[in-house]
This record gives sequence, C-alpha cells and structure tokens, in this order.
Amino acid sequence: MSPLSAKNAGQTGLNRTTHAVSSTSTWYAFAGQVNNRRSLLMNGGKLGGRPLGIAYAVFKLIAVWLSTRRLLRRLYWHPSRPGYEKLRNEIPAGQDTSVDLLSSAPSLAAFEIGLAQVRRMIAAGLSTSASEFAARISGVRDSMSNWLLQTEDKLGSAMAAYGQSRWRDEIQFKREAEDYMSALSKVVAEVYEPSWRGGTQPSPESKAKDDAPTALDYGEVYVASRVMDWLRQVMPQLEALAFSTTVAMLLMLFAISSYPFPTLDLLLWFSWAVVIVTVGGMVWMFVSANRDRVISLISGTTPGKTNWNVSLLMNLATHALLPLAVLLGAAFPERLSRLVSWLGGVFGGTG
Repeated sequence: MSPLSAKNAGQTGLNRTTHAVSSTSTWYAFAGQVNNRRSLLMNGGKLGGRPLGIAYAVFKLIAVWLSTRRLLRRLYWHPSRPGYEKLRNEIPAGQDTSVDLLSSAPSLAAFEIGLAQVRRMIAAGLSTSASEFAARISGVRDSMSNWLLQTEDKLGSAMAAYGQSRWRDEIQFKREAEDYMSALSKVVAEVYEPSWRGGTQPSPESKAKDDAPTALDYGEVYVASRVMDWLRQVMPQLEALAFSTTVAMLLMLFAISSYPFPTLDLLLWFSWAVVIVTVGGMVWMFVSANRDRVISLISGTTPGKTNWNVSLLMNLATHALLPLAVLLGAAFPERLSRLVSWLGGVFGGTG
C-alpha cells in the first residue's frame, strides 16, 4: 500500500464529509416538502445515500489499515528490525525522542537521518578496517554519491520553498526528492542484501570497544528511517479519514433528530447499527495501530501491548465516546436534557 493510496483514501473521507455537511439542509428541505410525493422520493433517495457513504468510508479506512498492517508485519520480520530502536538515537540531542506518527506537521527528520546513514556508508566503504564492506560498496560508490547529492539538492530546495511559502514548489521538490531517495534505496539494498540474506556481515571487525555503530547498523537505521517517513505520510491520512467519517456520522445523527419523523424509532435503530459498526471499526484500528510492533518500536512504546497514551485516549474519545453520546442523546432526548441540566447545576451552581 503506497502513500498515494493512503492520500486517496483520505480524500475519499473528506468527500464523505462534504456530502454529510449537505445532509442537514437536505433534511430541512425534506421536512418542508413532505406533502409532495415526488420530492419525498427524491430527497429520501438522497438521504439513503448518506449512510452508504459513511459505510464506504469505513470500508476504505479498514482496507487501507489492513494493507498497512500486513506490510508492517513483513517489515518486522526483516533482518533490519534492530534499526527501529536505534533510530531514536539518531534524533538530534535536545529534541523529544518520542515520535508521533499521527502528526500531520511537516517533518524532514526521517529524510535527514536516512541521508546521514548514506554518508556514513560511503565513509565506511573507504575505511581499510571494513574491507569486506568496502569491496561490496566500491562498485556502487559513484552511483550512491550521485543519488545522495541529487536528493540533498532537492531537499534543500524544498526547505527553501517552505520558508518562502511557495507550497506548490515545495510539493514538487519534495516529490522529486522522494524519487531520488527511492533510487538511492535500491542501491543501499543492493549493498546490504547479501548480509540480510544470511551472508557475511559487512564489517564485524569495525565495531569499537565503546560499542560504536557498524556499517550494518547504518543499513538498519536507513531502512527504519524510510519506514518512519512512509508512516508519517500514511497514518495522518488514516486519522483524517477517521475524523471525516466521525463528522459525517454526527451530522447524520443531528439530521435525524432535527425532524419528528413518524418512523423515528426505525431510523434510530438504523443509526444504532451504523454507529456501532463505525465506532467498532475505528476503535479496532486505533488499538491495533497502538499495539503494532513496528510502530511501537519507532514511537518508543512497548511492542505488542496496548499503551494508554494521550494519543490513543484522544482518538477513542473523539471517534467512540462522542458518537455514542450523540446517539444516546438522539434516542433519549428528554433524559439527556435532564442530565445536562443536572450537570449544569453541579458545575455552574444553582439558578
């Protein structure tokens, strides 16, 4: 599953939100034209499509995450797995070593860490103490250096465009840098593949007494940096898709409660089914991502265990507790009104 697929999935979720925003006005139009059979059928057909849109968004959300999780499981069993824990040691001193993969804030940390490993590979290839690794890298040194320089040039252009608020140029330069980085990754894989397949280690004798990193460590951290960069593009798109789905679901519930339909009980039962399925799918996705071993190793949490951190609690509150509370309010409006009045009296005093 490519980052482009995840972006398309996020766009699909945003489209669902756009449709959901128009649902409230559609309900009011429906209420005002209830005596017109033709309008009743037309608006009823439009309204019936809203839950289908939500269901499709949930399907895309689960499908994208399942593809991502399958790839992460394969990456976990790759021989470069130790690099995920070493990756946090490459974060510059003074910065928080925890990595928030759900953050949509632009970051080039993974790029910079990966390029730093390539520079160390080239330097290690020139070392006489790493004879086996030097022999392996000698045939690709020029190619590696060329792709490295081109990537650094495009990355610098992207940073300059970002500083000047030229977002179109920034996107173009970043895309070109990704292409060069992909070509560079193929060269790195060519160098390290024999070791990862069980061959001779690149430079076991180059390990210093102070536990300094070896040439093999450079390859492991490089792979981890590319996985981190990929997740930084995929996970925010998944969260955006989940957010848009939640907003669409809430708007649907508000629309149902805005007009006293004769079959309101039937609509509420239908809403219960939609909300339970949607909330269950999103809770499973966020908990599964929280327990994922690769994501946990990069984020600095315990792999294979649920870590009740702020990010997980916020997602559960937004995508689970809030829709359920709105649904309960739509099903039992009088009781909810009493509860709100009671809470107002407790926190706001009497009056």
